[in-house]
Amino acid sequence: MERTPGGIDLEFRDGSPEDLDFISVDAPQLRTAKGIGVGSSRTDVIAAYGKLPQVRVSEGPDYSEAIFDGSGHGLAIFYEGTTAATAGKVTGFETFKGSSPTNLRHGWWEC
Repeated sequence: MERTPGGIDLEFRDGSPEDLDFISVDAPQLRTAKGIGVGSSRTDVIAAYGKLPQVRVSEGPDYSEAIFDGSGHGLAIFYEGTTAATAGKVTGFETFKGSSPTNLRHGWWEC
């Protein structure tokens, strides 16, 4: 993984500098088009995007949901907490390929 200044991590497939696998963001100054960023509450996310599907894109325990763009790409939103009931503030984002929670392609198992 290559860490860039400002809380953005670039993960390359098999270490190749030309084959980007995913992007991870935990920089509080970066926001989605609807103003959601690290530190936003799950209530803010629901107000901006409606109820989102739960996804599992990482091996960590964090609860995550996803925004799908309708053209095969998505943005996972990670929260404090491990369930919808305990999800607090947004802790970060990761990009992935897929059009629904059942056909995600992301992360180390894709490399």
